Amino acid sequence: MDRRWCGLCLLALTAWLSACASLRFSGNAVLRIDCNVPAASVFINDTFVGIARQWAVDGRLVRPGFMRIELRHPERFTHYQDVTLTKGDAVRLQVTLHPLLDPP
Repeated sequence: MDRRWCGLCLLALTAWLSACASLRFSGNAVLRIDCNVPAASVFINDTFVGIARQWAVDGRLVRPGFMRIELRHPERFTHYQDVTLTKGDAVRLQVTLHPLLDPP
């Protein structure tokens, strides 16, 4: 019984790993954002996609092409960056949000 269970787990793990690899190379790109303010909001093409901390470790799969990336925090200046990704790219952005002179 244990051998069958191990075999089933190994089969499931192999299928999962091959699915991850096929996602990476099936026309997507990987975008990683490292920001000095982990709670900053991340927007891509004016759409909220999460907070900076969620994009920092492994990044996220995104569609290739042109995108405008924006990081916002109420106590910091907003950062804008235009990026063009191609299929299979793995891009890491280093973003430093600077404090406002007169915080609200």
